[in-house]
Amino acid sequence: GASEHADTSKPPIDWRVASRLPSVPVRVLAQGSSAEGAEQVDAFQVFCRWGASVDSESSEARKGLLAYLDSSWSEAEARRCLAVGAARARRLARLELVRHAYQRPLEQWLLLDQCMYLEEQGYAVQLRQFCETSVSPRNLLVLGERLS
Repeated sequence: GASEHADTSKPPIDWRVASRLPSVPVRVLAQGSSAEGAEQVDAFQVFCRWGASVDSESSEARKGLLAYLDSSWSEAEARRCLAVGAARARRLARLELVRHAYQRPLEQWLLLDQCMYLEEQGYAVQLRQFCETSVSPRNLLVLGERLS
């Protein structure tokens, strides 16, 4: 089986920790090409090498990753990783649609709940818009004045 051929000299990589990366610099994403084919795989390799070497809270978990990339990287594996990443990006885009659709109503509901709580505690409360939604989607302000 696959476990018979596993390299036991390298410690296993905890991918849940190792995959935590800081924000990716645009220069890393700009390397390579967005075209299909070898350029896309090359750009993905650049990103993976950056991710394996960047200092962050998960650096220790990624210690063996560069050696793995140098010894075991194949174009087929890179394409599989790209396919998984593309599928995750599509799923995330669908989830973001739902999140964006409910974000404003949920924020308004929470603010109204806060207003009701303050009124119950003896405050005169106003909910006001302090700027246009185009300036900031979080443009509501709760004003409370303690009643004597």
